[in-house]
Amino acid sequence: MRSVRTWMAVGLAAIVLGPGAAVAQAPSDTSAAAARRAFDFLIGRWEVVSLRDTSGVTPSSGEVYEFAASLGGALISSRWHFNRGTRERPDFVDAAYYQAFDNSLRIWTFYYVSPQSAQYWPGELHDGRWYFSRSFTTEGRTWRQRQWWEPVGTDSLRRHIENSVDGGATWIPFVYTLRRTSK
Repeated sequence: MRSVRTWMAVGLAAIVLGPGAAVAQAPSDTSAAAARRAFDFLIGRWEVVSLRDTSGVTPSSGEVYEFAASLGGALISSRWHFNRGTRERPDFVDAAYYQAFDNSLRIWTFYYVSPQSAQYWPGELHDGRWYFSRSFTTEGRTWRQRQWWEPVGTDSLRRHIENSVDGGATWIPFVYTLRRTSK
């Protein structure tokens, strides 16, 4: 009976962790350690100052992002409180964000979880910037979203979000400007 339980636990771990889990646990090397520092600038508590989109600039409605590093920098976890709606029709949500570097694939990914959804976002390094993108289908229409973080000095950053309904030929930008309130 004990060996059945052991094999069941191993099987469950393989399902949850996926086929690359054993490889991903390889010892850290210096290039992986350096790559894990790519998002150190996020660590701390940030308040949104404004949102800029195609209609102009809107002041914040009290959105907050808090980031913390753990596991030697291999994991960045975060709590988000932000408005998914508009200033006129707010839709505030509390969410968790987990970002990690895969040593074997040499990529960053993040996982977003809120009461409304759970989303996996693979990263791609392009021209020195990590982009996270994925596709969505809403009311039968598929569209793509990509986002990235841009440090602007030591106490300011921008969260860029772009949406495309034409396969990436054109992008509609949204830019959140954030101010660090603590490290």
